[in-house]
Amino acid sequence: MKGLEHGGARGWTPMVVLAGVLLVTGCAAESATDVNVDTSASAGGGGVAPGEGIEITLLDGSVPVVMAAVGGGAPVPLLLDTGSAGLRIFNDDVGPQAVVDPATEDETISFVDGTTYVSDKAIAPVTLGSVELPAPVPVALVREVTCEPEATSCEPGIEASKASGVHGILGVDMDTGDYTLPSPLLYVPQFRSFTVAYADGESGRLLPGLPAEQPIASWDLIAAESGIPDVAGWAQDFDACWSVDNKKPKCVPTSFDTGSTDLVIPPNLPGAPGPSGADEYLSAGEGPVELFAAKKDDEPVWRLKPGGDVSDSAYVGESGDAGYDGVLAGTPLFYAFDVGFDHANGRVGLWPRSAAE
Repeated sequence: MKGLEHGGARGWTPMVVLAGVLLVTGCAAESATDVNVDTSASAGGGGVAPGEGIEITLLDGSVPVVMAAVGGGAPVPLLLDTGSAGLRIFNDDVGPQAVVDPATEDETISFVDGTTYVSDKAIAPVTLGSVELPAPVPVALVREVTCEPEATSCEPGIEASKASGVHGILGVDMDTGDYTLPSPLLYVPQFRSFTVAYADGESGRLLPGLPAEQPIASWDLIAAESGIPDVAGWAQDFDACWSVDNKKPKCVPTSFDTGSTDLVIPPNLPGAPGPSGADEYLSAGEGPVELFAAKKDDEPVWRLKPGGDVSDSAYVGESGDAGYDGVLAGTPLFYAFDVGFDHANGRVGLWPRSAAE
């Protein structure tokens, strides 16, 4: 995920700050992502009833997890992350039906907070909530969690990560990008377009498809690689226009990212205070932070008055913080809207909160 996570005053110590990948090594020419899976709409198995969704639990009100069973193992909570691609799960949570792919080398991924995952790639049957994927898919079995020497907030070891309540990551970004595994949702035609709908401070649903009504606002995505043959991919980043403290809006790269527990704005937005990082939230007097559907619009589609709750937490990141110079719209945005990711048309949109209520 590009999103930044931190414990802050809310008491949840995150598993990792997965704010973009710095390093990926060990990818062989023939990889586990080349598994022969029928990705057509007529593929058998893994049927999804109309409106059937995957339950989301919000840890401490801000960290979305879904229950996933991999390789015939018991269901465990994985972080739902719209900012990264691929399912990564700690290897002792995986059942015997997972088969490590001998054609691939180890995968080592270092994240910007200094956390490093060392994994084996495998093919495994996967069930997300009550939705069974139509065939075994590529996954990463994380066998080691380490920290870079300078990573003071990182705690090494799988058990330390599990203590946060998260046993891995379900990355549903439609762009493989810097990652080596595709989103598992792309193997389920009904879920290629999907909606994240938070119902309250404790739960929500990951829904197949999009709401029937027109969105309040939507933005075009850029074509990218999905990691699956004959399946389109879309980059998660898009240009959106933001304003701070009623200054003139500026359009910057933006990501609607469930992996971010806050709204993180860059210091180059007009009206933004100096960078504070995750150590200091914006106060009400340092806002509002506003999102516009287009730069020429007079009225924003979203106005956030910063505060101390999970639904309104915001801070100014350092320039290039987490390898990103744009806006990471995390938990506060998902509290305000149902957020839809339109695979068929390459768009992301905002709808009134209703789908999970």
